[in-house]
Amino acid sequence: GQWWPVSNDPANPLLQAPSVLPTTRPATYGAFVDQISQRLVYSTLAPDGRGAVLAFIGVAATDPVGVNDVFWNWRFPYLVTLILDSAHHMMR
Repeated sequence: GQWWPVSNDPANPLLQAPSVLPTTRPATYGAFVDQISQRLVYSTLAPDGRGAVLAFIGVAATDPVGVNDVFWNWRFPYLVTLILDSAHHMMR
């Protein structure tokens, strides 16, 4: 989850959030999950998988994406992990 202070070090091989974030922030979390999954596994998640990911990060598909949401503080790395652990990653 990159909670350790060295996560801001560019030499750190851990995932840096800006490297996978879309350049234009989507309006809703549903669109955000779709964009991140497209970037990571080259397809959107199936509806049940997308719903499970949204439930885990504690938002609805229609919830607006806010700049100061708690999501950006600690949930983003878990979103990436969930998508990479999905069957879609194995199929790509």
